[in-house]
Amino acid sequence: MQNELLAFSLVNGINQSLARLVDIWDSIGIQEAMRVERMEAVKKRGKFKSRIEKNIITYRKELDTLYHELLTVLQLEKDLRIRVESLMKEKNDRLKELKSLQEEDKSLCIDLCATPYYIPTGSVPTRQQLLELQEHIKNLSVERECRVKIFSDLRQQIHQLMKEIGHDPQTTLEKDAVCDDAEVQKQANMQEVIENIRKELLEFWDKCTFSTEQRESFAAFSDGNFTEELLVKHEDELSRLKSYYEKCKSVFEAVERWEQNWRLFQDFERKASDPSRFSNRGGSLLKESKERTKVQKMLPKLEEEIKSFIDTWEAEQGTVFLVRGQRFMDYVAKQWEDYKLQKEKEKNERRQQLPIKMFFSRAPRHPLPTPSTPSAEEDNDAPAEDTAPACHAWVTDLHRETGGCRKKRTLFKALQTNICLFSKV
Repeated sequence: MQNELLAFSLVNGINQSLARLVDIWDSIGIQEAMRVERMEAVKKRGKFKSRIEKNIITYRKELDTLYHELLTVLQLEKDLRIRVESLMKEKNDRLKELKSLQEEDKSLCIDLCATPYYIPTGSVPTRQQLLELQEHIKNLSVERECRVKIFSDLRQQIHQLMKEIGHDPQTTLEKDAVCDDAEVQKQANMQEVIENIRKELLEFWDKCTFSTEQRESFAAFSDGNFTEELLVKHEDELSRLKSYYEKCKSVFEAVERWEQNWRLFQDFERKASDPSRFSNRGGSLLKESKERTKVQKMLPKLEEEIKSFIDTWEAEQGTVFLVRGQRFMDYVAKQWEDYKLQKEKEKNERRQQLPIKMFFSRAPRHPLPTPSTPSAEEDNDAPAEDTAPACHAWVTDLHRETGGCRKKRTLFKALQTNICLFSKV
């Protein structure tokens, strides 16, 4: 009996919907042939959906069978867990984006007396629905800007006309026009004040060694709606930063000293790899060496001093002190690691680019002697001049001038052997 009542209710609902659909077709003038065509399309879509649902059931059964045939229990559990986590993340991301978009849509619809974009409550929106909602918000924003411009122009015209005829505002509309004009001026002044505060914020973010993530956490910084509420947020943030800086001023100054010495150390290292520095005169190399040694000794001392400061501060405040978003010693370790990687990279590049001709980049003091050839007038049986001593002298001199590194010694040894053979020919 209960099933019969449910079936009757469903059939009755369908008939009522069809009746309303026919009325709509009649009101907009859809002809009989087009009605039949649309009804056939609805039938096809129904069959298509039914076929897809059957395929889903079939594929699920096949997938379960293959899972049990190919995977162990642990592999199956891991695979399913990863899929669930991935889909759950996708669901949460969509719901979070939907909430943000709906709040923006609601605000615009209140201003414009428009109807919000409808998405059923409690359902997870599709990607298409989110895109359509974004487009809906974009259109409302354009419409709002257009109306605000028209309203502002009309208000200024009313205010200007009242000034020209010397008319004091009397009606509510006239008073609102004058008040709104004053409000616009106040808004412009407020924007200037907020932008000045933002400049101070940038300065104190640098002083407090804030990372990009820490700066972006203050979302109001990028808000373009300059209201009193936004001004209060900026003032509170600036006050908090100033208080934080004063509380940790000695630590920040110590960190700045370390960074200055670190930059100085890197500068000395770059100079050390520059061959042209050996051409300097006046004891500059000795002075540079002393300063470099001093900086190398200063860095670890500063690190220990700052670490002690930070440990004390963290114990007192009950929170973590960060430099560029990291614990100070982690930050220092990262700087050293990056420095070593860069040095290794430069070293490898020099090895790859070093040409063989560098071994012979300087001309020898003694030119390579050439064996003398007897002239036609000389006796062909006369012995040729022994050039080996001169060749050996040239090789020895060249070896001494180039410093005698292992690779060069090997090359010169081979060269010396070849010259000896050449002198005996």
